Formats: sequence, structure tokens, C-alpha cells
Amino acid sequence: MTPKERFQVKLSLELQKALPPDLAQSVLVELGLAYRRSGRRSLAYQDALNRRNECIIEAFNALPGKPWTRCFELVNRIVSGQLGDDQAGQQLKLAEQIGAKMPTTIRTMSKILSLSK
Repeated sequence: MTPKERFQVKLSLELQKALPPDLAQSVLVELGLAYRRSGRRSLAYQDALNRRNECIIEAFNALPGKPWTRCFELVNRIVSGQLGDDQAGQQLKLAEQIGAKMPTTIRTMSKILSLSK
């Protein structure tokens, strides 16, 4: 947080006034309670992304085989729209219902799964 933002937080606390949304987001990021917002992404959207990613990781863990093979399998299921009826498919369906955009590239999927840096 910048010195100006810190001053605004202090002033808001002293005057017992609500923080502006952008400043409140910065405070949450500083405290480790939220991720940094980029563009128009709100806390609700970040929460949806986190929940989607958890479902995708569960689907990944439900598949047998080597990590990169499972990664390709998940992307193929999402792109084809045939998520499957197995445990991985159920997790993908849950992820899709959350409403956040589903990953359709190997690169994005590997970042979610922490397969590449």
C-alpha cells in the first residue's frame, strides 16, 4: 500500500467512515485475505475463480496417469463439452456451474494445476 492509501485508511478509521471499494480491496490484499484485483475483477469474481480452480484440481486428482496427460485430458473434455460422468466429470460440471470462464488452453490449465511456472 502506498503512504497515501495508509493515510486514507487511518483517516477513515478515525472518522469511522467506510473505505472506498478500491482501498478496501488493497487492505484485504495487504492482510492476505484477497488477491490483487486486475482490471474489473471484483472480490466475488476472484472468489468464483478460486472455487473453480479448486474443482478443477479435484478433477485433475481424480484422473489416473501422468500429470501432463491428465492436464490434456481436462482441456479436451472442456473444449469438447463432453465432461464425462466419472468423478472428474462431476468436478468439471461443478466448476462450470460456478460461472467463471473455464480454461481452454494447456497453458492456462497448467498454471491452475501448477505444472508450469
